[in-house]
Parts: sequence; structure tokens; C-alpha cells
Amino acid sequence: MWTIIGLYAGNHAYGADYKCDAGYYLNGDNQCVTCNQNYEPVYCPGDDARHPCPTTNTDYNQFGYIYLRGTENAWAAKGATSQYACKCDIWFRDTYGNMFLLENGFNGDNYWGPRRLWYYAVPGYYLSGYSWTSAEVWYNGVRACTNAPENAHYTAAGTPDAPNGSIVNANDCPWACDDGYGRSGEECVPLCRGGIDKIISNGNSFNIYADVHTSPSLRIGYGGHVCHVNLSPGRAVNAINIEYAGKTFHTTD
Repeated sequence: MWTIIGLYAGNHAYGADYKCDAGYYLNGDNQCVTCNQNYEPVYCPGDDARHPCPTTNTDYNQFGYIYLRGTENAWAAKGATSQYACKCDIWFRDTYGNMFLLENGFNGDNYWGPRRLWYYAVPGYYLSGYSWTSAEVWYNGVRACTNAPENAHYTAAGTPDAPNGSIVNANDCPWACDDGYGRSGEECVPLCRGGIDKIISNGNSFNIYADVHTSPSLRIGYGGHVCHVNLSPGRAVNAINIEYAGKTFHTTD
């Protein structure tokens, strides 16, 4: 003989034990309700209860990045059924200063894992591999720029990959020449060592270089040194204009 012990309808069980499916919990009205409708850091394995996402005493600096802020048990997807559905939101920076958000699931020991959402790049780097956009524009990584010449340093981050794919790996970090060097074209070359390294004309300054970089060039003697200012063909406003061999040249960098 069969004995009816309860009735089950959808995600609400009727009977003596009121057991809900995994992903649901039993509220005060004996109703089976979705575990975390607002992405709370809880999960429901099917025992009628909501359980908090786990926390650990992990030192996350051991993984080679510097912890900034955030928490391990930050949230879980709606209807989470196990602790492995729990997610962290922890912000880190690398040793250069680039920053990312770790948004990884619990792995049984801690929340360390491969999902890193990069959002900030320091001078000399750019964000690469567009992922998605929310409050930030998130990327899969950062890449180091290689466009600066010798004797130069980067002054800002480069152009990030465009969300629509129109720009990828621009590798265009702005750069400036190191102290003692001046920009001649796309190179950083030594400035004059005689105690002066600029010549000024009507508010415009032009580098004085230790060596010849144009022909002709303007030669300047100072402090026992002979140095050179680059010249370009033609006349220019607020520059030093020189007539040489029947042609006009003007000072330039």
C-alpha cells in the first residue's frame, strides 16, 4: 500500500520536511525562495538554508601582486547551489602600478585564479584585450610599450585597445628624453656639455646638441665646447633664420 507523505509543486515542497531544491531556501512562510535574488554572498545546497560564502586567511600578496582592497566572499550568482559559485572582488596592483580586479570563484582553498580584469595602466603600458564595460572598461591584460628610443622614458600610458576593435596594440606610449638628452626626430641624442643646452628665439627654445645631426647646422662655441643646433630648409617665424650658400634655413629640434 502507498502512503502519501506530501505534495511537490515547482520549487515549493509541501509535507512534513518542507525540503527545497538546491538553489532555493525555505523562508519564514514555508516558501521556497531563490537563494540570493540580489547577488548576496550566500549559497543554498538544498537543505532549506542559506549558507555564507566561505572566507579564508589567505595572504594574497604571496601570488606576486599587491593587495589594495576588497573581499573574498563578495557575491554569488542568483540561485547558487554550492560554495564554488561564490565570487571574490579583490583589487590588486602589480609591481609597476598597473591595477586589476580579481573576480574569481572559490576553489576550495581560497579565491585565487585566472580571472583578472585589468582597468588601469601606468606610463609605459597599455590595456590590452578588451573584455567588457560596466562601471569600468575591463581588459584581459596590460602590455609594455616598446616605442620609445634609447635614452628616453615614458610619460603616460598608451592607447588602450578599442572596444569596437578599431585600435589594437597601438603601442604608442608618450615619451620624453632623459636628462642630458634632446629629441632629434625620433631619437634622444646627447645635448651640449658646455654648460648650455638651449638657444632661445622670440620665446621658442631649440636644443643645442653635442654632435652634428643636420647639414648644415648652426655651430655654437661655449665653455671650450663646439656644439650644434639643427637647421631645416626655409624660413620660420620665431626661429633663427640663416642664409647659407644662397639658401635660407631655420633653427629646429
